[in-house]
Amino acid sequence: MNTAVFPNFLPASAEIFLTCSGIILLLIGLFRKRGVAGWISWGVIIVFFVTTLFVLSYSSEVEEKAFFGLFVATPYTQFAKVLVLISSFLAIVLSNDYMRREEIERFEFPILVLFATVGMMIIISAGDLIALFIGMELQSVAFYVLVTFRTNSLKSIESGFRYFLFGIFSSVVFLYGCSLIYGFSGTTELTKISLSIQSKDQGASIGFIIGLAFFILGLALKVSVIPFQLWIHDCYARAPSPVTAFLLIGPPIALLCFLVQFLFASLLFISDFWQPLISIISCLSMLISSGMMFFEDNIKRWITYGSIGHIGFASMGLAAGSENGCSSILVYLSIYLVMHFGWVAVIISLRKKKQTVEKFRDLAGLSENHPLVAFFCFVIMFSMAGIPPFAGFFGKWLVLTAIMDSQLYLLALIGGAASFAFAISYLRVVKVIYFEDLIEPFDTNTSGELNIIMFGSVVLLVLFFIFPNPLISSAKIVASIL
Repeated sequence: MNTAVFPNFLPASAEIFLTCSGIILLLIGLFRKRGVAGWISWGVIIVFFVTTLFVLSYSSEVEEKAFFGLFVATPYTQFAKVLVLISSFLAIVLSNDYMRREEIERFEFPILVLFATVGMMIIISAGDLIALFIGMELQSVAFYVLVTFRTNSLKSIESGFRYFLFGIFSSVVFLYGCSLIYGFSGTTELTKISLSIQSKDQGASIGFIIGLAFFILGLALKVSVIPFQLWIHDCYARAPSPVTAFLLIGPPIALLCFLVQFLFASLLFISDFWQPLISIISCLSMLISSGMMFFEDNIKRWITYGSIGHIGFASMGLAAGSENGCSSILVYLSIYLVMHFGWVAVIISLRKKKQTVEKFRDLAGLSENHPLVAFFCFVIMFSMAGIPPFAGFFGKWLVLTAIMDSQLYLLALIGGAASFAFAISYLRVVKVIYFEDLIEPFDTNTSGELNIIMFGSVVLLVLFFIFPNPLISSAKIVASIL
């Protein structure tokens, strides 16, 4: 037995454990079937917790490779994986009460979330275009099923089919970019792509630049940025709310952190080619989303536009092309994850006549009926709007500071204008909650799990003002090792 091969698997130990656990839980569900959904759900939650410990315990200040370069582990990837695992954990916790109330509780749901998480973790640590594609497709297949999980709804099935078609299109764009990158560099391994381009006397050829543009655009389409948020929002709006929450935060974290690893760590020497494309995608995502939010009354569609705008804002840190920009991405995504799940927990918890609220007018008078939940909304909305002293302000400040340090003044101006537009939409929610009359009373029974998520989100958003250094320092340390 060749024991020298064994250490090669250590960087991927978290993914291996997560995959094996998923297979075991799937077999348990298949053989037990009845009455096992709740147990498997909590089993997946425990698996996520243990996997997070795996990720945190494997610490290395240098890049570690596994599977002959297909898999890469760095402090930056470990940080991003923790964010993905937290988002997956919260998605399962959100789903427990929701699935019971909607009568769609099945053991397959948490297992699909688990395998989607494996796909996202592979994306983050992809050291090769082949590994990246495998991770993307594993994630996508799980989400195709999750979007259509409400099988008794034709609208849900339609949205799933639409999401499937969109996924095919984005994969085609991505693969076309990959083919050009491979054709003009002669390799699919990311570090060798960089070395191949640097070794050429003429540098990056026009064919490689075109391939890189399609590659970035394909990844951007995977998270439904411009202009496809105008078409894909129905898929998110008709999917179960926990699925929507997970879709809007998990994949963007994975793909954006992968791009940081690839573009900043490997292709910084040709940043003049990819910086303008990232800047354009970021600006259009923010501006179009902020405009659509202003006129949208459906809460889930509104959340979709807001999420795309926030990811666009975070991607400005990548356009900065600096260590400060890369660290600001991690800080911003961490804060946004807390705000996002806190807000979704509020929406899932609010019901009228046993039906989840769908329109903003349904939130009118919430302060009269549920003053504590209204206060949670107040803090989360002010943080999303970037109003001090809440955490959202500091996230935006770090990104804008990184852009200014890179002398991208026009991009910073557009980012500031978009933030102002977003703030108007978020403050409109506060106005409805506190200054409009109650039309119909809300149901009184609220899940303890949802209350914990709401309370925890608010506490973290407030505490960040008092203790900002742990998160900011950690992000700067891992960004400096890229």
